[in-house]
Amino acid sequence: MSGPTPGLGSWNLIGETLSGRYRVESELGAGGMATVYAAMDQTLGRKVVIKIPHAELLQQSGFRERFIEEVRALIKLVHPHILPIQDYGEFQGVPFAVVAYFSGGDLRAKIDAAGGRLDVRDIVGWLPQIASALDFMHSKDIVHRDIKPDNILFDEQGNVLLSDFGIATVMQQIDTEETLVPQLTRVGAFVGTTAYAPPEAIRRELSGAYDQYSLGVTLYYALSGEMPFRASTPEETLVLKSSREARPIKEIAPDIPEAVASVVMRSIALDPDMRFPSCSALADALIGAGSEVAPQTPPVAIYGGIAAAVLAIVLGGVLLLRDEPVEVKVVQAELPGTRFEAGSTPEEITAAMALCEQFAAECDIRDFESEILREVRIADLDPDRTEVTNADFLKFVEATDHVTSAESSGTSQAEGFIERHGLTWWNVDGNGGTPAVDHPVTHVSLADAEAYCAWVNARLPTEVEWEFIARGVDRRIYPWGDVWDGARLNWNGADARGLKAVGESVSGETPEGLQDLAGNVWEWTSSRTNAGKAVLKGGSWTTENPAHLRAAQRLDQVPEFTSDDIGFRCVRERASDAGAAES
Repeated sequence: MSGPTPGLGSWNLIGETLSGRYRVESELGAGGMATVYAAMDQTLGRKVVIKIPHAELLQQSGFRERFIEEVRALIKLVHPHILPIQDYGEFQGVPFAVVAYFSGGDLRAKIDAAGGRLDVRDIVGWLPQIASALDFMHSKDIVHRDIKPDNILFDEQGNVLLSDFGIATVMQQIDTEETLVPQLTRVGAFVGTTAYAPPEAIRRELSGAYDQYSLGVTLYYALSGEMPFRASTPEETLVLKSSREARPIKEIAPDIPEAVASVVMRSIALDPDMRFPSCSALADALIGAGSEVAPQTPPVAIYGGIAAAVLAIVLGGVLLLRDEPVEVKVVQAELPGTRFEAGSTPEEITAAMALCEQFAAECDIRDFESEILREVRIADLDPDRTEVTNADFLKFVEATDHVTSAESSGTSQAEGFIERHGLTWWNVDGNGGTPAVDHPVTHVSLADAEAYCAWVNARLPTEVEWEFIARGVDRRIYPWGDVWDGARLNWNGADARGLKAVGESVSGETPEGLQDLAGNVWEWTSSRTNAGKAVLKGGSWTTENPAHLRAAQRLDQVPEFTSDDIGFRCVRERASDAGAAES
């Protein structure tokens, strides 16, 4: 490995493999604290980001040990809108941290793409989530110290995550009792970015108000295209901040509503006590101030399983799911809205970890890192009441002569992971054993599932659509409610282990009458991970950990995979107004 790069003190790691796993592909950039690399996780086949402290920091006495110790502690803190630290290690004596790679860009890129300024309507969608992440970490007595547009990231679906929380926290260990201004001249010595740092940074007064100020400057820049202070050096910037209020944002952008401008200016007040009591309070105030210019909520859109159920209650009719009439369970509920909060809250993840620890020998909080809390729009859908059965699939095969992936390859998986020759949907034991007609079809790949759904003029649900179908408008943890009850579903802990008929676990159905959304078989969805794997939902009869049977949990697998614990169900799109009228 080569030595420090002059000036930046970074490391040249291109082509190196860290921990025998992470092959470094390119350098993404260098900030005030660390050098950032793109790497390939060769174990999981996905892209990751490697962050390595600048060489100057490593010269601090005991820094390596503090880095690893702090990262080890922070890796256990999970919030759906904080980019998690996934791994850590050392390479030739240099410590590093591994975080997820997101290809949706950062807030600065969004501002640039919008011509240098965002409308308040472009901000209110992500601000509450970032504020929630900050308040969560502040409750743990952790201050980020480097909030700026570059550290607010988006994935391909537009979900927002706050980056560098763990890294910034580790770095603040180097902030000794030296005076601050001399530190500003040393690369990597000042924690954060002076343009976004509050006036109290010069006095090292750390609190939630510190990050709120930086978030306020970020909002100021996003809305106006300029910074609140003009200065020629970092030192001068902090001196100005510590002696005067910022120039009013209305002077720069007079078109900003007065109420919005007032909120932004309060968030960057010189006196921390004059700012909002929390970052969430700031977000709520901005949303309220911007409501007069925010877009109107679109008309209600509903997914068919719930919508038709409610209409059936009103009309005294029945709900058609697939091609069969199904009685609809009476549900006292209003029609759901177009938006749904998918993923898990920090409290839900904490509860999932606690449940895991009751049943499993090993629990890893990284199992839940995909459960990013995000608001999504749900299409109006009619979902199948149960998983597709062998009887259903037989009709499809007879009509189309479809040959499944397992039949073509000659192998499939038993018990979820044991490869065996001869297993197919019609030869369930490899010895000529025929499947029960009312069991869910298994040993089907993603392509097989997609082909069947297309044949019945339907499609697979996306991951978030599947989660909404299972959780409903009240965001149940499990299809039946919020309390774990192993007697309600077919899982590894059931009395009679093995695949069961669809709908047999009646007590596990949703309030809307949909069945087997937890246990029995994992279900394919149309969603893919960044690594190209397909997302499965719901758990199966082989699942041992109840935390993996929650509606928010996912499993990812290569699309060609087939097993005796994977099946699917289909959904149909329909126009809300037309569908309601026809019902």
